[in-house]
Amino acid sequence: MINKKSTIGLIGAGMVGMPLAKLLEEKNLLEFVLIRNPEKARNLSSTILKAEIYNDISEIPSLPDIIILAVNNNAYKDIANQLASQFQNNLSNKYIFHTSGPLSLEILNPLKEMGAFIFAAHPFQTFFEADEKIFNNLIWGIDKGNTQEREIAEIISMLNGKAMFLTDYQIEHKDLYHLIAVACSNFLFSIIEFAKLLGNEINLNNKELISQIILHTVEVSMNNFENIDKFPISGPLSRGDRLVLQGHIDSLKNSKALQLAYKHFSLATIELLIQNNILPGDKANEIKELLKP
Repeated sequence: MINKKSTIGLIGAGMVGMPLAKLLEEKNLLEFVLIRNPEKARNLSSTILKAEIYNDISEIPSLPDIIILAVNNNAYKDIANQLASQFQNNLSNKYIFHTSGPLSLEILNPLKEMGAFIFAAHPFQTFFEADEKIFNNLIWGIDKGNTQEREIAEIISMLNGKAMFLTDYQIEHKDLYHLIAVACSNFLFSIIEFAKLLGNEINLNNKELISQIILHTVEVSMNNFENIDKFPISGPLSRGDRLVLQGHIDSLKNSKALQLAYKHFSLATIELLIQNNILPGDKANEIKELLKP
């Protein structure tokens, strides 16, 4: 049962784990952090002053009420097996969750078999330069496993977040769920990086210039988000304007990498224009031929 005295152990201190450690330390909820990298552990010791820092599971004397696993996807299986082997029946009634977006909950089954309450809680955010404030009102996608929704909501609330419980169908297609986050962050980062590199080609590195169109585009997209049949796009791709597109391609003849990126970004957009019945099939095929890498 979760209560005000419940404490948390954190395994992993990477992109997600580090800001989590800072948040939990500030809230006096952090009992320990486990981090295997000695150099990172030394750096962490200057930030985490009240909680214990361990380098190996074998060093942990006992477990708190809640354990968060925030490690690389390929490490979860090993961590779950080690915890099950070391603590066995002492895992009974502990709350243990992993923070991976694409991984299923089955990877924590060894802990469930020892009586633990398991669930998956994915923070729906990008964490390249994240501090602890990023968790404020953050929505977490939840696969509740064998844990009560009320108790999960309380735990996520301890992290200043909000729980969004995924349906069985969404859990069955968790890779697609995670891909939404990738589309919102990785793809957008790539587009902005592409615009920045194009600016470098003509010494036009104007952050204000780029940000005004990026922010407005996001605003227009969100204003039309509820209309699933509306793709609020304008420009030469949506018009199928071969002349302008050919000019773009020619302008990048001295930078084959940027030219290739342009063609791939454009081809991806063409597919979405076809999906939304904006560009007729015959014209789309002509543009695809023009954009062929």
